[in-house]
Formats: sequence, structure tokens, C-alpha cells
Amino acid sequence: MASRGQLGGLAVATRSARRLLEACNWPLVLIETVGVGQVELDVASTTDTVVVVLNPGWGDEVQANKAGLMEVADIFVINKADKAGLQATRRDLEGALAAIPQERRPAIVETVATDGRGAADLWAAIAAHRHRITASGELSKRRDEQRRAELRGVMEAPLE
Repeated sequence: MASRGQLGGLAVATRSARRLLEACNWPLVLIETVGVGQVELDVASTTDTVVVVLNPGWGDEVQANKAGLMEVADIFVINKADKAGLQATRRDLEGALAAIPQERRPAIVETVATDGRGAADLWAAIAAHRHRITASGELSKRRDEQRRAELRGVMEAPLE
């Protein structure tokens, strides 16, 4: 879906499409944003698990984005892990996440999308996150927040 200029990183119809797929018992719904900056973080109030994909060389931007992506990501993926700069990016990311308590710290997974390396590790990280938030009751809280965010969006839409 195109964003059609909608701020927040998601198309207007994304929440409705997600609800429809869930009502049809779709086993997994993946939502990709249209490029996320610090003010485009609607994905955090729309999904159960936020996966942020970075590439080697992104390290200098970790600090700049700390107030945004660092706070909403549940899992970080460093894609193109076969390229130069992987270790520096991982080190910078780990440094930026160091203040988060270990039990809540986002996982960091390395992948190479072109050949599938790391895909199983990514899936394992997603499953582990799902297990943790389900067991702790956080999933229920996230779903409540998703409903509130959707209601706010519906109520604010005529005002725009």
C-alpha cells in the first residue's frame, strides 16, 4: 500500500488491513514501513514485534536515531552482514542499547538477504520475542494500545 503522503511511516489503511488478515486467521502479518525517521514510528503502535533492519555503515546514525528507533525496536537486523563495516555497526548498536536492561534489550541478528544466511536466527528471535511478550502479559497490553491508537486515528481523521 502506498502511504499517499501519510506521516508515520504507514499507509492509512494498514491497521484495517492487519485487522482483516488477523480476522481471517492469517498466521503472520508482516508490515513494512515506507522509510522511518524519528517522527515516523506508527509501526510501534500497530504491530506486536518491531524489527528494524540496518546495514553496515549505519553506526554513525545510531546516536542520531537513538530517540526514535532505539526505543521502539524489539529486534535489530544487520543485513548485508557479509559487507565491510559489520563489526563497527554491531559495536555501535550494542553501545547504543547498553543502557537497556538485559532482559528487555532488543536482540541483534546478522543476515545476508541475498543468500538466506541468518534467516533462521531472525525467525528464532521473532519467536523468542513473541514468547516473552505473551508470557509476561505485554502482548495483551500492546494489543490494548493498538486498539487505542486505531481509535485515536479514526477520531482524528475528520479533523485533518
